[in-house]
Amino acid sequence: VSGRGCLREDHPLALGFRWASHGVAKTNRVLAQCDLILAVGAKFSETGTTGYSLEFTGPLIQVDSSDGVLGKNYPAAVTLQMDARELFDQLLKNKEFIGRREDREILKIIEEQKADPGAPTDDVAGGIRFGVGERDYSPRKFFGVLRQVLPDDAIVVTDSGYNQFLTIENLTVLAPRTLIVPSDYQSMGYCIPSAIGAAAACPRKKVVAVVGDGGFAMSGFELLTAYRENLDLLLVVLNDGYFGFMKEMQEELFGATTGVVLANPDFEKLAESLHAHYHVVTGDLKDTLTECTQRQGPTLLEVKVIYPKKELVPLLRRRWKANLKQLAKEGRQRVDQARLLVR
Repeated sequence: VSGRGCLREDHPLALGFRWASHGVAKTNRVLAQCDLILAVGAKFSETGTTGYSLEFTGPLIQVDSSDGVLGKNYPAAVTLQMDARELFDQLLKNKEFIGRREDREILKIIEEQKADPGAPTDDVAGGIRFGVGERDYSPRKFFGVLRQVLPDDAIVVTDSGYNQFLTIENLTVLAPRTLIVPSDYQSMGYCIPSAIGAAAACPRKKVVAVVGDGGFAMSGFELLTAYRENLDLLLVVLNDGYFGFMKEMQEELFGATTGVVLANPDFEKLAESLHAHYHVVTGDLKDTLTECTQRQGPTLLEVKVIYPKKELVPLLRRRWKANLKQLAKEGRQRVDQARLLVR
């Protein structure tokens, strides 16, 4: 997630992003065709590799500014401790010796993986819909239209929870440092202060903050800061009335919930009291998002999260179980390795 935007995700060589096991499987199919792998600034963490399920068939060259990650989780044929900018400056100076070879087979495989019929569809969110005005849309449709109306260099910031997963799975990232998320599952309340910081640091860029109603409860009054500093900021509040991610975890692990129901305010009245414009939806999705992104000053768009009436697999339930199984498998493997070392 941290490296998204280094390569435009609409580039022919960009595989795109998919959370958890499906994304790693697609990546492994591409890596299997490579005779050499260059990894720059990738520490190959448990989360980033989905339980260390990333597979390298060719030799690995790992480059990182931190010596502590080199060869730590995956064996590397060559390791280089250096800054990424310095590396690419040197590569570009010597590009005549490296050459450019267009591998049609790799391009074909990437295209096949992008069009993989087994890839997540609009049901990736387990049937969740976004209610915008009188209509509802899939998260993929919502973020697809948001991408259309935003400039390529617009900055999107998320909070922790479902809002983060839904954003990173469905938003195409087209420029470096334009998707800012609290990676490694950091605390709720991160989104709005970070978005305000981004808007202050980059006044010429549009900033969109995607936050759940629970995250908004943590730091929503910081909209007063955005108003005071006269910042352009679109705040998309995903309102489902719960600490949604924690609710799903509790139901899955314990079969019951506690402390996850929210007492939400009237967001329209609250926005008015915080000097933010509450956008009343009258048109279709594209018109709505265009109007919101073009408006000056703090703007709040309330999106109702609609769960399916019948029980469907929620966003992360299958993947949560799959990841737990993978972690258990990895743990058993490490125990076996330790026993061998002791012997």
